[in-house]
Amino acid sequence: MDSSAITTNVLLLASSWLNVGLYTLELVLCWRYFQRPNRPFVYKLGVGALIFFDTVVALLSPTSVTIFMTCWSATVEQAILCHIYLSLTRNRLVTMGLGLLILAHMGLAFSSGVLILVLDSELTVTAALNTTTAASVTCAATDICIAICLASTAWKLLSPTDVIPQRDSLVRRFLLLCVSAGLIVALNTLIMIGLLLKHSAAFSFFFSCQGRVYSLTLLTKLSRGGLLSPGHQYSFEHHCDKSTGLHLQPY
Repeated sequence: MDSSAITTNVLLLASSWLNVGLYTLELVLCWRYFQRPNRPFVYKLGVGALIFFDTVVALLSPTSVTIFMTCWSATVEQAILCHIYLSLTRNRLVTMGLGLLILAHMGLAFSSGVLILVLDSELTVTAALNTTTAASVTCAATDICIAICLASTAWKLLSPTDVIPQRDSLVRRFLLLCVSAGLIVALNTLIMIGLLLKHSAAFSFFFSCQGRVYSLTLLTKLSRGGLLSPGHQYSFEHHCDKSTGLHLQPY
């Protein structure tokens, strides 16, 4: 057995074990989220959808199925974050722009999955590679744009004297959470793009985990109670109303 085959098998084994661990963590966070009272129904529905998509991937192994389910996981995560942004700012124009990016990613990802289903010629393989690359770039761009929008919104909530937020500041934690959430999923996607263009066997390792990365990113954000915890709800809402007029709902 040559070295490339050994590397591929090792990466396949590693990705399977990693996915089991991530999926287990996802179930735990999902259970914790559903234990929280008064969670919005639409977010509960989104979390349930994420669990369903990742369960399908865990049970079925075809590449096309993984592409479709990963696309749906990304769409749910991005859509919920867009809804949070809209709830914060009421900025429909920017939200529509983010929505168009999400739809573009969905279209390209589904096209890639369909092409892989009907691979029967070198031309189809090339088209699948091109659409997969375009879908990955669009996905990374969407994640970064959403992170920037949420982070800039949190920054606007700071008072003029709070140029650098306090270490225990609620806004500071949200700012860091927005940036880190967007960077984690975008970084994973960008790594995938580089590996895909290099035709590296490691691409499959990162791609197989992408859906769980999206799910865990959203579940981590939601499980922490959003921006409004019982001890901070009044002060933060007061700060929002006083500085920018923004009003934040718990999620």
